[in-house]
Amino acid sequence: MSLLKQLAETYHYEYHKNYLYINIDDYLITVRNYIDYFDPRNNGRIIYIPLNDPTQEQKEQLMVFLKANSLNLKIREYVIDDLNVLVIRLLEVYKKFKIEEFHHLINTVIKFLKDINISYEKVCRYCKGNDSDSTVIINKIKYHCHSKCREEFESKMKK
Repeated sequence: MSLLKQLAETYHYEYHKNYLYINIDDYLITVRNYIDYFDPRNNGRIIYIPLNDPTQEQKEQLMVFLKANSLNLKIREYVIDDLNVLVIRLLEVYKKFKIEEFHHLINTVIKFLKDINISYEKVCRYCKGNDSDSTVIINKIKYHCHSKCREEFESKMKK
């Protein structure tokens, strides 16, 4: 059984077609298996954590933290993309993650995000308003949203 399926069963996370969706203190975390058919040494998992408009200073603090802890947490690469999504690629070339190691990594990153006040306050992906009441999956990554905003967006896309 794959690590993502084991995590879903152990911690009651949502699993769907090689994607694991986790909600920890309103941080929505998406994890996917990555398969590189040209170079199997690149196979592994990628973690996506949408962030609420972190400041440049917070981004720098996060990058310093990830760099300092990359070997300990088995992180290969990390970046905050243009949409303020933290992307973490795991280092799994010779040894696969155990459930406990993976859970520790996720909790360590979330704790640090809280420590530097990068909170995730259920901000709507569409209107940027607070108190979202739903979620939406965009390009396989889960985000908070208002159900009304999602419905409006979906109706516009159908036209």
